[in-house]
Amino acid sequence: MIKPRQSKVGATVTCSTTAWIFTAVLLLSMWLASAALLHWQWQQTVGTEIRKNASTAMALREYTQNILDSADDAMWRLQGHRAHRP
Repeated sequence: MIKPRQSKVGATVTCSTTAWIFTAVLLLSMWLASAALLHWQWQQTVGTEIRKNASTAMALREYTQNILDSADDAMWRLQGHRAHRP
């Protein structure tokens, strides 16, 4: 229980301890809310980057496969021309 105390001017001060506790709880809750928001934003950013990297990897894989297929076709054509040469 919070007991009122007598100030030097004669008025009783009942809110002092309550105000300090309220301020501390409010400050702590604001810090926790900020930390939670930063953590959520960090998770969103990491998730976005993972999806972006996966898309880039897929495009690079398809591009490489296309290049290899083209090279393979060219080698088959070259081999075919050599086989038909007298």
